[in-house]
Amino acid sequence: MRSWTRRRFLQTSATFFGAGLTHKVWSRGVTLDLVADPNQLIDLPDGFSYQVISENGAMMSDGYKVPGLADGMAAFSRQDGRIVLIRNHEIMPFEFHYQPFIDDAQKARLNPELVYDYGGGETPGLGGTTTLVFNPKTKTVEEEYLSLLGTEVNCAGGTTPWGTWVSCEETSNKAGVGTDEVKRFRLLRSTREKNHGYNFEVSPDSKGLSQPIPLQAMGRFDHEAIAVEPKTGTVYQTEDRNDGLFYRFLPKQPGNLTQGGKLQALTLKNWSSQDTRNWSAKQTFPLNQRFEAQWITMEDPNALETELRFQGKKKNATIFARAEGICVHDGRYYFTCTTGGKNKHGQIFCLTPGAINGDSADHLTLVVESQNPEDLRRPDNITSTPWGDIFVCEDAGDKSSLIGLTAEGQLYPFAHAPYKGSELAGACFDATGQLLFINIQQPGITLVITGPWDKLSKTG
Repeated sequence: MRSWTRRRFLQTSATFFGAGLTHKVWSRGVTLDLVADPNQLIDLPDGFSYQVISENGAMMSDGYKVPGLADGMAAFSRQDGRIVLIRNHEIMPFEFHYQPFIDDAQKARLNPELVYDYGGGETPGLGGTTTLVFNPKTKTVEEEYLSLLGTEVNCAGGTTPWGTWVSCEETSNKAGVGTDEVKRFRLLRSTREKNHGYNFEVSPDSKGLSQPIPLQAMGRFDHEAIAVEPKTGTVYQTEDRNDGLFYRFLPKQPGNLTQGGKLQALTLKNWSSQDTRNWSAKQTFPLNQRFEAQWITMEDPNALETELRFQGKKKNATIFARAEGICVHDGRYYFTCTTGGKNKHGQIFCLTPGAINGDSADHLTLVVESQNPEDLRRPDNITSTPWGDIFVCEDAGDKSSLIGLTAEGQLYPFAHAPYKGSELAGACFDATGQLLFINIQQPGITLVITGPWDKLSKTG
C-alpha cells in the first residue's frame, strides 16, 4: 500500500450541508489506501484496476495520430451500448510535438473549411477535440478520430442537456502574426487567421471533423468550463485567469447556442471588495456564508481591443482566482478556483440558483478553502459521481490526485499519479456509473477505471 498523509476531514466539514451538496449522509465501508502501480501510471484503491485505451502518438482510425495534452472529456451513451468519448486537447499552434499530423504532406491535405484557424497552412490551431468510440463489452476502442481542429488550448468544457459537448478555448489570442509568451519552445511565432477565445460545440454523432463555429455571443475570453441549466438553457462559464470572472449566458433560443443571447458576469450584493481570492489579509471572504448574487450584462462580449473581464470589473463584477472546473450537483453548480485561498492551494464555490430554495435570488457560497496541500492542492476539473460525492482532479504536478469529496466535507484520495509530473484531467463516468474515464495529461494517456464502486456508495 502507498502511504498517504492527506487528512481525512476539512475543518469546515459542516459547510456542505448548508451549501446543499447532497441530502444523503454517506458512511465508508472501506479505507481507501492506495496500491502502488507497478506500471507507474496511477495508484488506485485495492480492488480497482485501469486499462489504457488511448495514447499520444498512436495511430487513429482516420489516419492521424492521437494528439497530446488531453484535458476535459465527456462520455455519451449510444443506443447500441457503445460509449462515445469526446476529449479536448490543450495545444498551442507551435507545439508540433503534440500535433496529430504524420508529416507536412498530411497537414497540407487538410480541408481549410473544416479547420477553424488554418494558420496560413504553417501553424494551424492544433487544439480541438478527438472522439473515441468505446465498446464496454470488449473493452476496446473501435474508432478514434479528430472531431474539431484549428482551435487553440482547448482545456475543459461541458456537456449540454441536448447531448453535445462544448469545447472551450483557454486563450484570447488575436488574429495576426505574433510572438507567443511561452519561452520553452523553439518556435514562438504563430500565424493566426482568426481571433480566438471562444466556445465550440461538437456532436457525439459527428463521424469526422465538425464544422468549427465559434459561439461568439458566449464571450471572448480565457474559457475553462461550462455547465448548462436544463430547463432554461442558461450556461454558466468559468474564466481561467488569476483575476477572472464568473459568467452566465442566457440564450435567445435554449438548446441552440448559435442563435446568440445575453452574456452576464456575477457580482455579489453584500461584498464590497468583490474579491473572493483571499490573497490579502485585509478582508477575508468567509467560508459557509451565503452571499446574494446579481448579474451584470456585458455590452461587448466579443471585445477585441480590451479583454472582456475588464468590462465586468468596471461594473463591479466579482473576481475569482483561476476559476476552472464546474459541475452541476443536485441543481447546484460547484466550481473550483485553482489558486484561490491564502496559500493559493485552491477553493471550491457553490452557486445556488434561486429556484432551488424557492428564492428569487441566486446565492454564492465558498464551501472549501484548502489550508494544507495535503488536503487539496490546485483543484481543476470537477465531476459529480453516481453515488453523490464529487471527484476533483488536481493540477499539481507530481502530487496530482483524484480527490473525493463527501457531503460531510470528508476528503479522500481515490487515485494518485506521482510518476509523470503531470495533471489529472477529464474525469467522467459513463451512464451506468461503472466506468470512470480519466486523462493523464503527460505523457498523454486516457484510462478507463473499473472496480467495486458499491464500496463507495454504501449509505449509513
